[in-house]
Amino acid sequence: MRNVRNDFYRKWCLTVLNFEFDIIKRQRSLYPPSTMDVSERLSLLEGEFCRLKDEVEKAYKDKNIHKLKLFFLSVNEMVMDLDDVLKRELNEKLQQCCGRDLNVYDRKLHNKVENIINRGKIRSDNEYRQVKLYLDCLNPEDKNIQLIDLLDTLMSEYEMLKRK
Repeated sequence: MRNVRNDFYRKWCLTVLNFEFDIIKRQRSLYPPSTMDVSERLSLLEGEFCRLKDEVEKAYKDKNIHKLKLFFLSVNEMVMDLDDVLKRELNEKLQQCCGRDLNVYDRKLHNKVENIINRGKIRSDNEYRQVKLYLDCLNPEDKNIQLIDLLDTLMSEYEMLKRK
């Protein structure tokens, strides 16, 4: 079990870091070659991403789950403010590699869904979309069956209220 978690955290962190690194490379191409200070700054950032990836690999090799979890939390915070297009692109990569995406780990979304669950009902179309998004990101193979059933029930009840 521990090796599976370590592998998940490693793949996740490397996928996010590689994605961020690709964004930096894309940004580099936006600047003319004469802007050396921008190019130098981007090179420094690229070096930092390489160092971070090496740190992730070292934590994985050393089986340091604590450090892997810290990297996991840090890289998630780093990309939560991406625009929708980039976030969707990253989520596709994460789904392919890890079977999950950022929406599961988005604290804001989680807190909103948690409030809806505590209230016991969905009150608006926006809340319905949030619950649906959160539900779509849950992995049914995890121990989320009760949560999935509860969210399905809340969505069904809201759909029935909308039809009336």
